[in-house]
Amino acid sequence: IAPALANPVFQQAATDAFIAATILAGRENTPMPSFGRAGLSQAEIGDLLAYIRTWEPPKQQAMR
Repeated sequence: IAPALANPVFQQAATDAFIAATILAGRENTPMPSFGRAGLSQAEIGDLLAYIRTWEPPKQQAMR
């Protein structure tokens, strides 16, 4: 299907623009529906994006 949104690799690789576009358009041939037809505002999409980014694991500090 697709990686989990909380997947660390996804969180590092996916840009904010990619995630926002996916929220709007969905992902063909996956369970991810398009929310663009739901009439989400840019602010609501931004809120969803910010929430998804809270799942990003904390950055590890470099070993000294």
